[in-house]
Amino acid sequence: CAGIKLELGVPPDWKTVALPEDEEWKIEWYKFYYGLDLAHAFAVTGDEKYRNTWRQLVRSWIAQMATGCDSSDIAARRIQNWIYAWNAFSKNGSFAPQFEDEIVASIAAEVFHLRNHLTAERNHRTLELYALFIAALALPELNNDNLLEFATAEIHRNLLADVKPDGV
Repeated sequence: CAGIKLELGVPPDWKTVALPEDEEWKIEWYKFYYGLDLAHAFAVTGDEKYRNTWRQLVRSWIAQMATGCDSSDIAARRIQNWIYAWNAFSKNGSFAPQFEDEIVASIAAEVFHLRNHLTAERNHRTLELYALFIAALALPELNNDNLLEFATAEIHRNLLADVKPDGV
């Protein structure tokens, strides 16, 4: 992650203090962008080790990290990246129902927390609202409190507030 190789264990210790002092490294680690790389490698090779690695990383995150443990913008990116990777992995087979129940429950908790802790304005709010929008589309069971309508209306409102008539 972020050009540094570390041995963090299998499964990784998400709370380790052995991370680089650069806060950006931890932020990238927590956002799960590498899940998209694993999904791409799986799509290209068909090798189950990529799907299994992603599943193990997600399960270990769920087991070790509490909902709301990081800032709302980091959680929003993780929600997006989990949904995108899960979708990509699922094109060539599915995960066991137990894992799918775990990830849905975790995403649901993160979405609920995120909705109640949105950044007040600007780009972080936009990406957080987009995460809610994607979650509502991908997991209709999360829409029991009009999540899709909320996200759509708030993205629109945010667009009007943050983008001036000249496009800036």
